[in-house]
Amino acid sequence: AKDDGSVDTAAPSITVDVPDVTNDTTPTITGTTDAPAGSVVTVVITDGEGNTQTVTTTVNGDGTYSVEVPNALPEGPVTVEATVKDPSGNEGKATDKGEVDTTAPSISVDAPDNSSDNTPTISGKTDAPAGSVVTVVVTGSDGQSQTVTATVKADGTYSVDVPNVLPDGSYTAEASVKDPAGNEAAAKDDGSVDTAAAITVDAPALTNDNTPTITGTTTDVEEGQVVTVVVTDSQGNTQTVTTTVKADGSYSVDVPNALPDGNYGVTATVSDKAGNSATAEDKEGNVVDTTAPSISVDAPDKSSDNTPTISGKTDAPEGSVVTVVVTGSDGQT
Repeated sequence: AKDDGSVDTAAPSITVDVPDVTNDTTPTITGTTDAPAGSVVTVVITDGEGNTQTVTTTVNGDGTYSVEVPNALPEGPVTVEATVKDPSGNEGKATDKGEVDTTAPSISVDAPDNSSDNTPTISGKTDAPAGSVVTVVVTGSDGQSQTVTATVKADGTYSVDVPNVLPDGSYTAEASVKDPAGNEAAAKDDGSVDTAAAITVDAPALTNDNTPTITGTTTDVEEGQVVTVVVTDSQGNTQTVTTTVKADGSYSVDVPNALPDGNYGVTATVSDKAGNSATAEDKEGNVVDTTAPSISVDAPDKSSDNTPTISGKTDAPEGSVVTVVVTGSDGQT
């Protein structure tokens, strides 16, 4: 009798793949082999604490296989060894290493407060790896949101400009980032935009006070902010004096040195805490006049009229009121 047989000493090939880094504590292990479909693949998982789990699966028709780690792995390194035997008993073996990471990265975000820039720069820091993408969502006082992304720099910082103009008022910036394992971190900060500031100034139009009081009001300027007042007299000389904004937004200041007679002008400037500057001028029709007008008076002498007419002349403007006091021989006025 005669029979034919064969000798097979070649081990089957096999690969095994465990995620390089994952936040899944029961990750899926995959691989390929040229062992026949239905062959048993034994997978041994060893965690960073030295504990092992063994699980088996079978080869699919296309030579692939996959199996889930049955019990949750602790954070840290993972080593996986996969073995398979062909019908001749030859064993193939492969190993791979990965990591379990379930700790979210840290992140901070800073939204500028009292910013005069209505497309402010949002910045922050994270311990996510350099090159990670930070997503920043900015919501303005009108409820409209803008989403923009930045990448983490080598020093862990990131920054991005708000792309579209924000309205004045409060806004919120929320930043989020994922590490390579898929863990996500988020941070939130509130800021505000203030691009408005206004001021008025009032100088007495006609005064005999040569150190007049300059007054005015401010809008959207915080109490205590400095108002700078520049007074220019009729000879072109200037005086600069400062005061502060009161709680009601008003301010006042006396001119420190006497002004000469003549026209004078005033300029007032203020900035709010956001850096917005406002200026107002009052330069028309302001006059210092400390010279008394001239006046004459004529009371008729030896008048037979016991209600005589009193007359006279003055260089005071037309319409000015002249007050005449008449005192009789009896002392009555």
